[in-house]
Amino acid sequence: MPTLDALHQARGRPSSTTEARVLPVIQPNAGPGYASLPNTKNELQEIHNIVPPRSILSLTESIDLDLNGDCAIVENVMRNLPEASILRLACHSIQDPGNPLQSAFNFRGGQRLTVEHLMQRPLPHAYVAFLSACHTAANDVQRPDEAINFASAMLFAVPRCGQWTTLMVQLWLVLYTAIFLRSSEQV
Repeated sequence: MPTLDALHQARGRPSSTTEARVLPVIQPNAGPGYASLPNTKNELQEIHNIVPPRSILSLTESIDLDLNGDCAIVENVMRNLPEASILRLACHSIQDPGNPLQSAFNFRGGQRLTVEHLMQRPLPHAYVAFLSACHTAANDVQRPDEAINFASAMLFAVPRCGQWTTLMVQLWLVLYTAIFLRSSEQV
């Protein structure tokens, strides 16, 4: 749930004259304990088929797509985020109800991109974040009246250093195969 201040800032934000830049981040194989998300590879390919190359920020140094998520590490994501206006994360996540700033997107090798990481870097172009990760909008079942969850922590944190005015999140477990196949059929 966004604060009134965040909503006020979003409404007063001038329209950008710069071209939107997309930062697509996938992690199809986060490692032991995480289910494989093979359709994130198809999604990354589709993004590259639709979005002009000059508008895509790449986590790799080469022109090759990172279909295995090898370059989806915190350092690479944080390096590219300041230039991104659209962030697309397709990976596993974990919500920390006791400390929402430690809620994180899980990458290979145990790396975690936390909400706190996102607060540490100015994000002057941030506009849309599409978080295709389980439970990013869910509340803690032990504290159902608590207003802080993964999504609200991100909305609260990021306006300090940027401005995500649109945040798309998941309330429940993402059945990634079904979502990707259904959206592909409509294209």
